[in-house]
Amino acid sequence: YAPYYLPGWYTQHLRDTATGCYRNLVIHISVNDTFWDTIYPKICIGSRYANGPFRFDSTGVYTVRYASVWGCDSTVVISLQVVDTVRDTVYRTICAGATFDTLGMSFSMPRTYNFYVPDTSVCAKHRLTVVLSVSDTLRDTVHRTICAGSFFDTNGYSYGYQGRYMQYLRDTVSGCYQNLVIYLTVSDTLRDTVRPAICAGSSFDTNGHSYYHSGTYVQQTRDAGSGCYHNLVVELTVNDTLRDTIRRTLCKGQVLDTNGVRYSDRGFYSQFLRETGTGCHKRLYIDLAVNDTFRVVLNDTVCAGATYELNNRLYTLSGTYLQRFYTVHGCDSVVELNLTVNDTIRDTVRPVLCAGRTFDTNGVTYGLQGVYTQYFRDSESGCFSNLVIDLTVNDTIRAHVYDTICEGDVYRFGGQLLALSGDYRDMTLNAEGCDSITYLHLHVVATPQLRIYDTIYNGGTYTYRDTTYTETGVYYHLFEREGGLCDSVVILHLWFCDSVVTDLYDTVCNDSSYYFGGQLITQSGVYRNYLHNYMGCDSIVRLHITVVDYPVLQILDSTGFCKDGVATLRLMTNANVVSWTSWPYDSTLAGQEHNTTIHVAPRRQTLYSVVADIVPREKTCQSTASKLIEKASRLRAVMKREEIDGQSLKNRFTDISVGEVVYREWLFHESAPQSLDRRVEYDSIVVFQPLPESEEFRVRLVVQNSEGCTDTTANTYPVIWADLWVPNAFTPDGDNNTLFTVGAYNVAEYEIFIYNRAGLLVFNANSVEQNWDGTCNGQPCLPGSYVYVINYRTKAYPTQQQKKVGSVLLIR
Repeated sequence: YAPYYLPGWYTQHLRDTATGCYRNLVIHISVNDTFWDTIYPKICIGSRYANGPFRFDSTGVYTVRYASVWGCDSTVVISLQVVDTVRDTVYRTICAGATFDTLGMSFSMPRTYNFYVPDTSVCAKHRLTVVLSVSDTLRDTVHRTICAGSFFDTNGYSYGYQGRYMQYLRDTVSGCYQNLVIYLTVSDTLRDTVRPAICAGSSFDTNGHSYYHSGTYVQQTRDAGSGCYHNLVVELTVNDTLRDTIRRTLCKGQVLDTNGVRYSDRGFYSQFLRETGTGCHKRLYIDLAVNDTFRVVLNDTVCAGATYELNNRLYTLSGTYLQRFYTVHGCDSVVELNLTVNDTIRDTVRPVLCAGRTFDTNGVTYGLQGVYTQYFRDSESGCFSNLVIDLTVNDTIRAHVYDTICEGDVYRFGGQLLALSGDYRDMTLNAEGCDSITYLHLHVVATPQLRIYDTIYNGGTYTYRDTTYTETGVYYHLFEREGGLCDSVVILHLWFCDSVVTDLYDTVCNDSSYYFGGQLITQSGVYRNYLHNYMGCDSIVRLHITVVDYPVLQILDSTGFCKDGVATLRLMTNANVVSWTSWPYDSTLAGQEHNTTIHVAPRRQTLYSVVADIVPREKTCQSTASKLIEKASRLRAVMKREEIDGQSLKNRFTDISVGEVVYREWLFHESAPQSLDRRVEYDSIVVFQPLPESEEFRVRLVVQNSEGCTDTTANTYPVIWADLWVPNAFTPDGDNNTLFTVGAYNVAEYEIFIYNRAGLLVFNANSVEQNWDGTCNGQPCLPGSYVYVINYRTKAYPTQQQKKVGSVLLIR
């Protein structure tokens, strides 16, 4: 129960009498000020000023007190002035796009406007009539082309860059502005660069100028076509005469070959050469030195088997040897060794003895067959001589004779007559007086027999030695001896039998290797292989072979991507069966795996492969082809229209196309007869303002991606002006002419909110036909300033919401 006077939060702890428990009471105190306001209304003679329940009709100062909604007093001081009513008419002409402003209001449409406005000097009700006319804006277009670096001057402005410019000029007759559109094209200064290269001492001539030194030179000439200057840049390179010196040292007998010239003598030489890169001459100096070669000859002799040593090298055979050494100048120094190896003198005797005798020489006796050596020293060369004794001891001579006789013949040997096979011996003396024994190996040959086996097909004949046989059997033929041969018998075994034929069928691809009967088959046909069966009769195998070519298979093209991301693949083939596969798996291929034309929409990089077969295919001869398809870039042109200003008709268009856009083009076309037929913009956001006389305009957006795919969208929009007229003051007296009335033109939807200075809503309506009579909750509102917020949509653009905010003065 404590008193509180200041605003704030307060807490009281109270004990509950029923439960005995404490409870907290939180008190929030707000202190509202007392309002005081002074207003200065004016009324015309004969009218009455009302403020709440009070009425005043004469000039004076009145004090009115009100109780606010919080129960606090509010005081309003009314300083009332009663004046006469004044009527006035204003005639104005404005330019198109301009406004006529008066008494805080703006007018832009040609018509007659009537208002009651406060006037501090004449009458509280000042009737103002505004008769407004609008003059059209003049338009003119200029196209100019200038050279780079120059300027186009007009109306006090200079332009040096290519582009589109707008000037607003005041017309001396109408006083309105004229729109001058300037399309300026800047022709670049033509530039050309030459980079000649010359040799030192020569010159480069062009356009009447000669240049001798390396450097960059600029010539200006006037282009006959555009009238602009042409800059010729000459980047001249002067190549010096090249000089080069080489120093070479040769050994005597060597030759230096350079650039096709050979040098072998000491001296200083020069050559003039043309360099292939620059075409300039090059001087080559050659400083040639020649060093002598040294040679030493040695002749020496050694015995066979001895070793000759020279400079740590050993020699054992006769011959000429060269040892090379290098002098301080790098030339050869040669030592020539002519070495003779004396063979040991050899003498050979070849005595022949009969078995049991001896050979004596130099006091040595030899009785056994063999090769013996005796050594003697040669007094002249100092080398040894060898005597070789090749002793032959002849045994009793034994001869073996092999001979053959026919069965029934007699063989004479050593006084014997022999008729049986066996080994026989006969002894005699040879010319040297040694024994000679002859051994006879005699063979008695029985009459030979030859058996011939052969087979003949039934129905055929067999002829042997002028005898023809037609039946199976064994036949004998006797051949008497001739030419030292014995009699012989031929036994013919003959069979007659049927032949067997076997047919085989096969198919191969044209690149396969097929062997049959030892031959390589590469073409279709019938081939035979002759064999023998177990009875010796012919067995024929006939092969019927078909060589199949691989089918022709080619992926002709790949089209699509621009529309719906679908690619088309077509085949050129003579195959009867095709089968498509993809990796990774592409579901859009399902149902068309065996078509020669497929339509697919890969979601990523996909490899499409096709296998083709020719049917029948006992052997599978398949052709394959593949095509790698990148993911298609979807492109769909979409534009968004927003921020429509009903007063100026400005429209903003935004490119919100689906997919990558690397190029776009906006095309605008108006129905007004004096408008430019086409305006082109390339930005993603453009602002377009149609002419007031246009009834409609068409917008067309063309987009393109990096793959060259394009898409277009277009729409036509009507041009309908929309406007609101809101008064800035009013005095309600119960008459419709004195209510707060909003004027609207071409407005489809409308809603108004009016708030007092405390932010409380005092009036709301959703039709322009509903006017505010200045009351708050059925009671007259206090005089003063009130804020209004109007949300509306135009008939031309019903989806775009507009907003208008302002204040109005309530006068009583």
